[in-house]
Amino acid sequence: MKDELYINRREAENTLYRQLQEKSLERLQAAAGEVWTDFNPHDPGITISDILNYGLTELDYRLRFPSEDYLVAEKQSFVPERFGLFSPLRVFPVDPVTPVDYRKLFIDRIDKLDNVWIYPTKERGWYEVLAELSPLASVCCREEVQRQIVRIFNAYRNLCEGLREVRFITRKPLKLTGDIELKAGVNALQVLADIYLEAQHFFMGGVRYRGIEELLAEGRKPDELLDGPELRYWAIDESSLQDLPTRYSVAVLFRRLMNLEGVEAVRSLGFTDGEQVYPDIIPVTDPVNSYTVEIPDNKEKAGVKLWSGGGLMKTDLSVLPSLLYARYIRYYGRQNRTENLSELQSFPQGTFRQMYDHNSVQHDFPECYGINNWGVAPGEPELRKAQAKQLKGYMLLYDEVFARGLKELENLPQLISIEDDLLGEGTVGVDVPGGMWDVLTDEQKLKDAGYTKNRFFRQKERMLEVWEGIYGEDSNPGWLKEYDYYEETEVESLGRRFGFLKRIPEWGRSRYKGVDLGNVDPENVPGIKAYVGSLLGWEMTVEKPVVNVFPMYNLRLVEDDYFYSRPMGLLSHDLVAEDILKPEYMEPVNMPEKAYTNADYLVLKDKLSLLHYNLLFEGLFREGVRPENYHILNIPQYLDRLLVFHHTQRGEWINLGRFDSQEELEETAGCLRRFLIMLNQKSESMYVVEHLLLRKANGKEMENPAVPESENFVVTVVFPGWSVRMADLRFRKECEKLVCSRLPAHLNVHFQWRGAVEMWQFERAYYDWRKALAAGESGSAEAQKLREVLAGQGEEGF
Repeated sequence: MKDELYINRREAENTLYRQLQEKSLERLQAAAGEVWTDFNPHDPGITISDILNYGLTELDYRLRFPSEDYLVAEKQSFVPERFGLFSPLRVFPVDPVTPVDYRKLFIDRIDKLDNVWIYPTKERGWYEVLAELSPLASVCCREEVQRQIVRIFNAYRNLCEGLREVRFITRKPLKLTGDIELKAGVNALQVLADIYLEAQHFFMGGVRYRGIEELLAEGRKPDELLDGPELRYWAIDESSLQDLPTRYSVAVLFRRLMNLEGVEAVRSLGFTDGEQVYPDIIPVTDPVNSYTVEIPDNKEKAGVKLWSGGGLMKTDLSVLPSLLYARYIRYYGRQNRTENLSELQSFPQGTFRQMYDHNSVQHDFPECYGINNWGVAPGEPELRKAQAKQLKGYMLLYDEVFARGLKELENLPQLISIEDDLLGEGTVGVDVPGGMWDVLTDEQKLKDAGYTKNRFFRQKERMLEVWEGIYGEDSNPGWLKEYDYYEETEVESLGRRFGFLKRIPEWGRSRYKGVDLGNVDPENVPGIKAYVGSLLGWEMTVEKPVVNVFPMYNLRLVEDDYFYSRPMGLLSHDLVAEDILKPEYMEPVNMPEKAYTNADYLVLKDKLSLLHYNLLFEGLFREGVRPENYHILNIPQYLDRLLVFHHTQRGEWINLGRFDSQEELEETAGCLRRFLIMLNQKSESMYVVEHLLLRKANGKEMENPAVPESENFVVTVVFPGWSVRMADLRFRKECEKLVCSRLPAHLNVHFQWRGAVEMWQFERAYYDWRKALAAGESGSAEAQKLREVLAGQGEEGF
C-alpha cells in the first residue's frame, strides 16, 4: 500500500562509516606496499583503523544537528541577539526621517489624535504641525495633545530640526444635499449611514490600520512593513496618510456614492452653508479652517432625499448618529491595531543536547588488547603490561583529537557570542580506562602546545570581523590602534568592541538623532556622541561636565608654563640636579599590573607631596600614562630612592617622591600611573551644539537671535583637548573625519578643541542653556551667552 509507513534501508556503501573504511584501506595499502600484507579485521592495525573510523562517524553524527542546537544552554531556548542576529524589529525601524515618519509616530503614540500633518516652514530646519483631535476627544484636550506632540518631537528629532508651532484644525459642518435613487429591497437607513460615512471620508479621511498577516499574504516583506519609526501598534496603512486638500471636488464624492452597494443612481449632489451653495468645488483658504459633513438627527436637518421605485423613502434619522459611529469604529477602531509581531520575529527555538562528553575509544577495543576497562591480566609478564601501556598512550593522542573537537563545539556559543563570554579553551574530560588523561591534559603541556586563552581571543577577534563585515562597521580602525596609551588589555579591548557591536541597531536607528530638548538626563545624548564615544571607549559618553573630573579629586589642571612660572616651592626641590642624572644611578620602574581603584588616590595623597598643592600640570597629566617616563634614581651614599619623572617636551627630570624601599616606590608609581590613566579617560568627551537652536527654541523667536538664519544647518562639535590622545594633532583629525562620516551630508560641521579653562566656560554656558530649554523657556539669554563662548568671547579663568 502506498500509505504504509516504513523506514527506508540505507545502502551500506552510502554510509560514512563504510566510506571511511574504504578510504582508510586504500591509504594503508598505498602507504604500506608489500610490508603490510594482511588487511583483515584480525590485524591490530585494521582493528585500530576500524575503531577510529567509528569514532569519526560518531563525531560526524554530533555535527549534523541544526545550528541553533549548538547555541542553546540547558533549560533555555535559542536567543539570536546573543549571537549578533538582531531581530527585524530592532534592525529595520529608524527614528523619523521624513514627514510621513513623524506622522506615523504621532498617530501611534497619541491616542486622542485622529490625524496629523507636519510641514517644513520657510525657515530651513523648522517644522509646524497641524493636528486633528479624535472625534472621541473634546476640545479641552488640545493643550494635553500639544504637549505630547512637542515631547515626542523633541525626543525623536534629528540634528538641526526644531518644532515651531502646533496648530489644531477646526472643521465647519456643511449640509449634504441631494437626491439619490436606491435599489429595490435595500435598507434605506443602512444605505444612508453608508452615504454619510463616505461624506466623512471625503472631508476627513482618517488613518487606517491593517493586519500584519494580511500584508504578508499580499507579498509585503518585513523590511517594507517595518520601514519608518518603531511603533506600538502595527501596521499603519500608508495609503490613508493623505495630504491636506486645498479644495474639495464634489465630483469625487459623487463617484464614491455611485459605487456604494444599494445605490442605483445619484440624481443631484452638493453642499450648503446657510445661503452659500457648493455644487462643484469647495475651496479651502486656510488648512486650519476646513470642513466636515453635518450629521442630521431629525428630518428638519435632513438634506438628502432617498428615492426608490419613484417614491420618497422615509428613515428614522434619530438613530443615524449611532449607526455612523458604529461604522467609524469598525473602520478605524483599535481592533485593527496589533502589538503581536510574532509573524515578523519567529526563529527556531533549538534543543539542548548533551553531546560534548567523549567516551574514550579504548573502551571499544577487544579485551585481548589490554587497554579497555579490564586491562591486562595480573599474571601477564611486565613486557606485556608495558606494551599495553604504550598502546594506551598512542590511543590517547586520538582521544585528545576527539576531545578537542568536542570542546571547540562546546565553546561555540562563547566563541560567536557578542556578550562578555571570554572563557578559556581547554579540553573536555575523557573517561579513559586506567586514567592517564590528566597527564595528557597537563596545563603546562597545553600552553606549550599553544592551547591557551590567546588562541581563543584570536578566534573571538575573527568572529568580530565577521559580524562587522555583515553590518558594515569597524570597531577597531587601524588609526585607533596607534593610540593605545592606556594599554588596553585583550579582555578590555574585546569588551569595548563587543559593547560597540551590541549597539549596532542603535547606530542604524539613531545616528542622526539630536538631544531631547525636554530633559537634561545625562543619558540623553546625540546619536553621534553615543557612536563616537562607544567606538573610542570613552568613559564620558553621557552629558556630564568633563571639567568636574579634577575637582572631584581636589585638583586643578594647569598648563606647564603656568606651573613652572609660579614660585610655590616646587622647583626648588622637585627639579633633579643634572650632576646625579647618570645612567649608572637610573633604573626603570617595574609597575604592577592592576586596575585603578579609589584606594590608589589615597596612597598618592599620602606619598606624593606634589598633590598637596592640588595642582596637576599637563606634562605630568599626559606623559605620566607612559611607564617609560618613570625611573628610579638611586642616590650615591644614600639608602633611599627617588621616583623621578621625565618631562620629554621640556627635557627635564622631576622628583616626585623619596622612598625607603623599592617596593614602596614601585607601588606608588603604579598608583600614580593608573590614576593618570583614569583621569585621561574621563577627560574624553564631546558636545554637539546646533546653531538652529541658538536662534529659537521651543517654538519661540528670540528678540536678538544669536545666529543668522543661514547657520540653521550648522553644528559645532566641541572636544576637550587635554588628554594624551586628544592633544595629538593626528588623533584630532581622525576624530573629525569620523564625526563627518557619520553626520548627514547637508550639515556644515565646525570643530573646536578646548583647553581646561575654555572648556569650563563652554560647559557652564552649555548646561545653563540646556536647563532653560528643558524648562520650556526660550533660552534667549543663555543662547546668546553660549554663542559668545563659541565665538571666543567668554570669560577668562575659572
